[in-house]
Amino acid sequence: MSEAAIDSVRAGLLASDERLRAPRPRAHLTLSAAEVELGGELERLSRVVARLADRHGRLAIELDEVGRFGRALWFGMSARPAALDELQRDAYTALVDAGWPPAFGAQSDPRRWLPHCTIARNARRVPPARFAPVVAEVDRLITILLGRGEVASVRLGRTGYELA
Repeated sequence: MSEAAIDSVRAGLLASDERLRAPRPRAHLTLSAAEVELGGELERLSRVVARLADRHGRLAIELDEVGRFGRALWFGMSARPAALDELQRDAYTALVDAGWPPAFGAQSDPRRWLPHCTIARNARRVPPARFAPVVAEVDRLITILLGRGEVASVRLGRTGYELA
């Protein structure tokens, strides 16, 4: 995704309300999540993610709206490509089929999933903002190991897993 463009929108929103705080991870859309044990389970997860990436190609998205979940402010899309829904459904199903229950519960269910990029926390409202829509490309699947700071990624439509 276009990190610089998303950071620009984030900066404008953060400037509108001093209570807003930027989240730590880099900009991303969470497709699904699972609690996975380190070691053999992590190796199995990397194989599942690599097979998933092989089945999907890059896709363009347009982030053009801001919304809020509780206190989290997000950047999302008013219209999303069917290929993004297919990718998310496949990711969700691949993890469940591998025996990992969804870490976010029903939020990851394809019927309820809302693609978004969290851009700020501690929001009490959606601030009025002017910004140009961000056109980006989803080109890789990323596995983030929370609590360890490690990130591994695999490009969509290509084989091979790499530590980023």
